[in-house]
Amino acid sequence: MPKFGFVGATYANQSLNADAQMTCNWYPEKTESGDAASPLILLPTPGLKVFLGLGSTAVRALYTINGRLFAICGATLYEIFSNGTSVSRGTVANDSLPASMAASPQQLLIASGGVPYIFDLTLNTLTPISETGNISVATPNAANPGSGFAVGDQVNVVQSGGTGAVLQVTAQTGGHLSLATPAAANPGSGFATGDQVDVVQAGGSGGVLQVTAESGGIPTAYSIVSPGQGYTTASGVTLSVATGAGTAGQANVTAAGVPTAYEIVDAGSGYTTATGVSLSVASGTGTAGEADITAGFEFPGPVTQVGICDDFFLALIGDSSEFFVSAPLDATDWDTNGSAIVEVLPDNIVGMMVDHREIWFWSDRQAVVYYDSGNTFPFDVIPGAFIETGLAAAWSPAQLDNVVFWLGADSRGRGIVYRAYGYTPLRVSNHAVEYAWSQYSRIDDAIGFGYQDQGHSFYVLYFPAANATWVYDVATGMWHQRGYWLGAIAQFGAARYQNHAFAFGMHLVGDWASSNVYQMSIPVSNGSGGWNFADDNGNPIRRVRRAPHIASEQKFEFISELQVYAEAGVGPIPPLEDGAGNPRDPQLVLRWSTDGGHSWSNRHTRGFGQAGKYRTRARWLRLGRGRDFVFELSCSDPVPARIVDAYIEIEQGTGV
Repeated sequence: MPKFGFVGATYANQSLNADAQMTCNWYPEKTESGDAASPLILLPTPGLKVFLGLGSTAVRALYTINGRLFAICGATLYEIFSNGTSVSRGTVANDSLPASMAASPQQLLIASGGVPYIFDLTLNTLTPISETGNISVATPNAANPGSGFAVGDQVNVVQSGGTGAVLQVTAQTGGHLSLATPAAANPGSGFATGDQVDVVQAGGSGGVLQVTAESGGIPTAYSIVSPGQGYTTASGVTLSVATGAGTAGQANVTAAGVPTAYEIVDAGSGYTTATGVSLSVASGTGTAGEADITAGFEFPGPVTQVGICDDFFLALIGDSSEFFVSAPLDATDWDTNGSAIVEVLPDNIVGMMVDHREIWFWSDRQAVVYYDSGNTFPFDVIPGAFIETGLAAAWSPAQLDNVVFWLGADSRGRGIVYRAYGYTPLRVSNHAVEYAWSQYSRIDDAIGFGYQDQGHSFYVLYFPAANATWVYDVATGMWHQRGYWLGAIAQFGAARYQNHAFAFGMHLVGDWASSNVYQMSIPVSNGSGGWNFADDNGNPIRRVRRAPHIASEQKFEFISELQVYAEAGVGPIPPLEDGAGNPRDPQLVLRWSTDGGHSWSNRHTRGFGQAGKYRTRARWLRLGRGRDFVFELSCSDPVPARIVDAYIEIEQGTGV
């Protein structure tokens, strides 16, 4: 019984009469042994299990830095922990598109909804860099810093047009006297209202109290004539008589100081650079003062993507050819280096990516690569790194296999996937997948990411409008499809992920349709007759392989037998049930076409993966007569079959 090329990739040609292959939720792997039973086998793609849910909308980005994992879900920045919990770190603008993140050890720069943000990784504070100006620096004004403040007190920044800014005292000095009452143990005596006493405390100077009430010559209340400075909180601070005939006593004082530094609790918006902006007391017992502020940097347009290269943060301005470079390791300083125009490209920049300490810029027709030249403006064009291939989808570039992959376009057309070979684009898509993409209503919304698992490097390309997911396997050079089975309509939708992060030793992916972050893994036995990751969060994974044509110069053939050789894995215990509650084996489903994939037979099932036991073969007899056979095998039971090969018995006729 001869073999035929049952195992392979998706390759449905524009003409189904030429080739109609499909591989969905399986992927081919080459067997490296020369003595293997088959040169290729089909392995099951990963399943999904919820790691945690974040909110109510799509997970728009995942990013790791120094062992910390961050996600943007809808309009919220979350930090995710290894135990499957999370904490909100603030809110961001949400345009439902992917968000971009880049980090140094201290700062996480975010572009979301066109607005750039800085997340301080030490203080865990999120600050927008708004076009209307956020407070980026605030120091007490020397002429009027206010007094009576303690560390931790807060003040509101008051400026016409500004909203929401709050500063908190982080350091104070000079301790002004803010409260003084007679000490019960030694209030002194012989005083009359109006008498004054000096406050004596080491390090303090100038403090004067005046008796405002007395009983029998003993003071019961003071007012502060001069708060002095340099005081600390004390009980029973010594008083000496300044005026009057009283005898020296003691007072209880509460000292607070002049602020010398603030931190930004809320940067607000709408601020302009100013000296001596008014402060009003938000908490504490201080008196209002003033602060000198520097308004946040104003970008000339929306920031669509960010990156970091050689410690310089990068910000790409949407609908332009302009990009900004920060001061080293400081996403608050965009003045030091300023911006540059990517002049060698006549069109606006569509996308940006940092790879190998170089910055790739794509227009929709061409690309160019910059490097850190060490000049006054840090980055310049690499000689010879001009590429006559642009970008068809801004979010399609991905780092994988030590190079860059992207969905390309140029002045002659679009819809080819390339990988960089130095600065030369190398086509890795094929005619069949390119034809499939050409039928989509749009491909400029495609989102790409890369991940590596089991020795395979996968480039995943998700098409939102087309509701489809395609995957390129670098190890084999083959494409396959992945899909989420929509049982109600018996169709595939796109796989339920649009981004990826490898964190806590797991492949984590974000759902484009919900707030779920999933752990993604190939199916593994749970050791008790079942399988983990054999479904998509409880939804069955339907796996389909449509094989190549079996034809002999269009002569009629009768196929009397088909055997599929596989490793089904042990069936679940307890076994699956049919609709009537009776036990049954997991099922392989076969249908076939005798006209090259244009029409199909009914579905024919075979039990596979008997409960508690291995089964390796499924057999179908008397499949009929035709000129051009195409077989399609599918399964959706939670037994991850690995398809090794198939065999056919052909009775060849003499018809034409």
